[in-house]
Amino acid sequence: MHRFYVHPQSVGETTICFDPIESHHIEKVLRLKPGDRVRAFDGQGNEFSCILRQRSEQGWMAEIQEQKSGLAEPYYRINLIQGLAKGDKMSMIIQKAVEIGIYSIIPLQSEYSVIHMNIEKANKKVGRWQTIAREACKQCGRSYIPAVHLPQTMEEITRMAAGNSWIMLYEDEYDMDLGTCIKERGILKSRDLYVMVGPEGGFSQREADWVRRHGGYTVHLGQRILRTETAGLVAASILFYEAGDMATKEDLAW
Repeated sequence: MHRFYVHPQSVGETTICFDPIESHHIEKVLRLKPGDRVRAFDGQGNEFSCILRQRSEQGWMAEIQEQKSGLAEPYYRINLIQGLAKGDKMSMIIQKAVEIGIYSIIPLQSEYSVIHMNIEKANKKVGRWQTIAREACKQCGRSYIPAVHLPQTMEEITRMAAGNSWIMLYEDEYDMDLGTCIKERGILKSRDLYVMVGPEGGFSQREADWVRRHGGYTVHLGQRILRTETAGLVAASILFYEAGDMATKEDLAW
């Protein structure tokens, strides 16, 4: 069944209205017609089974047949703090992070970041990244669209992560691996987790010391050095697996 995004403000008690972009896809690309059954999600955790009824000036109208909540959403809210990466790497990281279940993506302006953004450029980038997150949700079946934040500093990240489990993937860490951190430090006792990944140049010693002083852990992922676009996805996948998120699969058919 085809699946589309609907803005929360366009959801009524019995009907929904798709925006012009989704309506164009419904009519011109897929050539759907009144009476066809479709699925819709509002990005806030709600999923709808609908029947297309008519095309209005605003867009395609559909009648809600059934509503469900929280489909394909993990229990743990893993927030990816990603050092700003060059080129199109951030777009790929965001797309894949959404697919595996990341709760939010927080770009980090770190000491070794090559990319620096003013507020105008950051707003433009975040708008594009948020669209990528929405499209990834359509593909993977999630009903909640992860927020993509404006780039943050280390100090701002510290305030955001306060009181929750917090780890930094650090290539100069030799004593604590992620598996040991999960078992011995109990980081899965907190529903909200923050995973920090550096840019291409990694993190500085000063940044690693900062995380340790403020209640976080520095961990490694084994012998091989992973690229910035790989490390966070691997760490998050390990955390989801250890939390049991990959142990069951529900039938999401309506």
